[in-house]
Amino acid sequence: MLEPMLPASKTAGRPWTDHRGALEGMVWKYRTGAPW
Repeated sequence: MLEPMLPASKTAGRPWTDHRGALEGMVWKYRTGAPW
């Protein structure tokens, strides 16, 4: 369901972080209303 919205891995630049960790961080931010 969310896979199409996640960026594809590239060979140049910094590797993308763990998708689950990034998604959990965004969900936590949304649920708590914490400022960035």
